Amino acid sequence: MKRIISLFLVLLTVLTAAVGCGKPSGGGSGSAAEDIDSIKTIGDLYDLKSAEYISYSTSGNIFAYGFKLDGTYYRAIATLPDDIKEAYYGIDYSQENAEEESKKMISSVAIDRVEDLTDKILPQEELDKLIGKTGGELFDDDWYAVFYDYVSLETEMEHGIFRYKICFEGTIDSTEDVDGEEVFRPLTVKSVEFSDLGDLTRDFETDQ
Repeated sequence: MKRIISLFLVLLTVLTAAVGCGKPSGGGSGSAAEDIDSIKTIGDLYDLKSAEYISYSTSGNIFAYGFKLDGTYYRAIATLPDDIKEAYYGIDYSQENAEEESKKMISSVAIDRVEDLTDKILPQEELDKLIGKTGGELFDDDWYAVFYDYVSLETEMEHGIFRYKICFEGTIDSTEDVDGEEVFRPLTVKSVEFSDLGDLTRDFETDQ
């Protein structure tokens, strides 16, 4: 069982985006180290006002919470006890106050570790090596598209636990009743840049 909540809206339909493929335009009272050391439970994450919440993901008993603190991306990992996991996955999010209920349910769960994700993000020099490759080569190398724009030929693609903005060049014959992956397979990568955190539990193998 898996749930992913993200600040990005996952779109697999035709969009008439106004955003092009150019480069983007350019605290708390304690130190980052002190803030990180203060995180003992999931509730502490919710209360960490100095951090910018990004997204959370769950897979089986694993709960992963992504946030940004002083310009650095972090992932906090917790293991949900079986009874809490079952109750947590059983929450009906169509009901009022469901989000608050879910937070309260897992707030006391201990954090196993907090990871600095800086060294895991692909550096720009590595991303630039993808320029000239086809969409098919990326798909075959475990890149997952979560967003397609058939007008600007822009995508959001995840690789590992991170998300990257990729712009393609080429032509599309039709945008009606098409499969996004098949459309972008023959297109050529024009630019790639880091975007944000993606599925924070993608690197966990679990059937729980």
